[in-house]
Amino acid sequence: MGYEGHRGWINHQAVNPNHRCKPYGRLTMPAAEQVLDGLGYSKINLRVRCANVAVLAFYVSLGYATDGVVNMGKGLRID
Repeated sequence: MGYEGHRGWINHQAVNPNHRCKPYGRLTMPAAEQVLDGLGYSKINLRVRCANVAVLAFYVSLGYATDGVVNMGKGLRID
């Protein structure tokens, strides 16, 4: 999680492929939201790859929506 003034960021949440479709995300996201809300953050931003339609649908089911912005990046080296 990160913070930039009034927005909290959740940049990466991963589940082992052997444990997907179990309730881990539905259990951890409300806890993260409570922590950020308790710290006074007024908004949570997420980053999800556009091609990851299953995860996009998961976050929509939790009440998240796209903001109509595009995140851009430029690789400086190969990781």
